Amino acid sequence: MAHEIDRMFSRVELAERLEELAAGLRAGEMQTDGRAFHIPDSLEAKIACKEKKGRIIFKLRWRWPTLDDYAPGEQEAVRRWQDSMKTVKKRLGRSFKALRRAAGAPGGPDSGTLTPFVEDSRAFAEMADAEWSDGMRPYMDHLDNLVRAVEEGRLETVRHEIRDLEEQMRVCHRRFK
Repeated sequence: MAHEIDRMFSRVELAERLEELAAGLRAGEMQTDGRAFHIPDSLEAKIACKEKKGRIIFKLRWRWPTLDDYAPGEQEAVRRWQDSMKTVKKRLGRSFKALRRAAGAPGGPDSGTLTPFVEDSRAFAEMADAEWSDGMRPYMDHLDNLVRAVEEGRLETVRHEIRDLEEQMRVCHRRFK
């Protein structure tokens, strides 16, 4: 489930929307996409304000776990998905670190270093939510380019694709985390 509003508001419209959100926070319940979610007393929040080159940007983000709001039968499925996704993400992080290290070596990465990263990336892509497809598509394209570059022994291209993969990961994390 994802819901994002990206449009022009009048100052009053935006204030009213923020007041609605604040009322939900105070009441301890938020409604979105036809579902009601209980809001705990403590939640993680990030408030940022930055003025740069004649423009001001405010960012407001908060989050809390919603597992308790799921029906008991759905909770177990979500827990399994979270656990398996966490496992794949950890493996992917380790295999990417090994790949980066190998790319810095004179001979570059070999298939023994590349294969776990490719397998972990593909496992992650299979588990990814449908809403992540815009971010996964370029990632998988860079992965294919990396595989070809390793196979052809083009070390500079390997390093370039690793940088592109890392940047794509950052973009995805900012957007979907």
